[in-house]
Amino acid sequence: MPNTLLIEGNKVLVEGTPQFLKAVEMACSFVPTGALWRKLSLARQGKFVPKDYITLYSERSRHFPTGLLLRVKKECAEFTPVISGDFWQPLSKVIPDDFDLTGITLRPYQIKGIQKLLLRGRGVLRVATNGGKTEIAAAVLNHAKRKAIYIVTDLELVEQTIKRFKKRLPGMSIGILQGDNIDIEGVDVIVASVQTLAKKYRKRAFKKVLDAIDIVLLDEVHRITTAKTWYKACRAFKTKNVIGMSATPFKRQIEGSQLHLEALCGPIVYDISNKYLIAKGYSTPVDVRVYVCRHPLEYNRLHWVRDDVYNTVIRYNQKRMKFISKVVLANWESGGKKGTLILTRNVDHVKAIVAELGLHGIRAAAFFGDMKNREKVLQRFRDNKIKCVVSTPILGTGVDIENIHLLVMASPVKAEHVVTQYIGRGVRLAKGKTQVVVADILDANVDYFERQFDSRKESYSLNEFGFTYMEARDNGNGFRACGNR
Repeated sequence: MPNTLLIEGNKVLVEGTPQFLKAVEMACSFVPTGALWRKLSLARQGKFVPKDYITLYSERSRHFPTGLLLRVKKECAEFTPVISGDFWQPLSKVIPDDFDLTGITLRPYQIKGIQKLLLRGRGVLRVATNGGKTEIAAAVLNHAKRKAIYIVTDLELVEQTIKRFKKRLPGMSIGILQGDNIDIEGVDVIVASVQTLAKKYRKRAFKKVLDAIDIVLLDEVHRITTAKTWYKACRAFKTKNVIGMSATPFKRQIEGSQLHLEALCGPIVYDISNKYLIAKGYSTPVDVRVYVCRHPLEYNRLHWVRDDVYNTVIRYNQKRMKFISKVVLANWESGGKKGTLILTRNVDHVKAIVAELGLHGIRAAAFFGDMKNREKVLQRFRDNKIKCVVSTPILGTGVDIENIHLLVMASPVKAEHVVTQYIGRGVRLAKGKTQVVVADILDANVDYFERQFDSRKESYSLNEFGFTYMEARDNGNGFRACGNR
């Protein structure tokens, strides 16, 4: 029996020797952290011991997601499998040298990205923030003229994308799938929130419409692939024309994220970096300033669990919030009172920082998920009527705000994709904007947070962002550059 990989839509059927089937399974698998320890612990308790790896291969039906085909082909090359069907499925027979899109002149790298996606028909578009991935997607849809769905992860992005598509695609009808707001019958493009899609994709009323979708575009795909229900909903489409878009598609710290992303979309087909966009003048230069907030040395002698460390050092630390206020004031004094976004983790920390800023004469607005007036706050911030917004991570990804001149990371983060997404909020061009200052609050003398900063340092290096350490002056007035932490 020849070893065969048969492509059928969004899955690949496998036939062959037992050795080949096992090799395919392992190529579609990953070992989660601590798996061997958990396996040993269960064995000692006399309980059922599952496999020590997680696989996207179905042993019962002998198939795996089409997006993993190139990975399987490489990993199983010794078995010389015969591949039946085409992995790439072009969206157009003719790929032009230029594209028309209403209201905009496409940049050269955007044209190359559009050509790649039309030629491949699937894959991941990795474009740094402000690279115009929505415009690239609109041009693909405008040229392909096929029924499509564009899936986003946040409510703000649904409205933002619909407005953008109506502006760029006047000849196409745009529908919506968001909560109770549903208009998907007979439209050319559906803009959907992944949360609503995950709730409704199995229902008969939606299944017929969704089965007719020929192109699936996944915005901020790095978030979709790490949520099981979202991933399953996006895997339900029959088409293999699935395109993922993100500035940070692969999360190094999230187990199996690359495997799940490839399963949905396939490999990266086009890549444009922050360095390129800044060098060409498409994005604002980034000035990272690391403000060293020194804590008592005895903090490291306490045996805390993670939440205790965070609550004591960050969440309820009034001195640290005062330090953040001084950072904002110092930057406003040197660079002018301009748009400032402060990002932190918890709603109560957002409110506490807003209150502390008020004590220093800084009027700031809070922004978090269940606010009733958050659309109004966001629009006033965009219109420069509000100078400072303190937000949970909801504004840390995807949302377009041009007038951010100062970005403060008020809560420690370590993941590369989070750091890159946060900084991406500030790189959009605006009138009179020459740079974006990123204020990284380094919690010195606390090993747990210093290790997180080491991860952020690596992210800065990968994006080729230089940084300067800043410390408070001895007289308490402002900050000065220092050699190290």
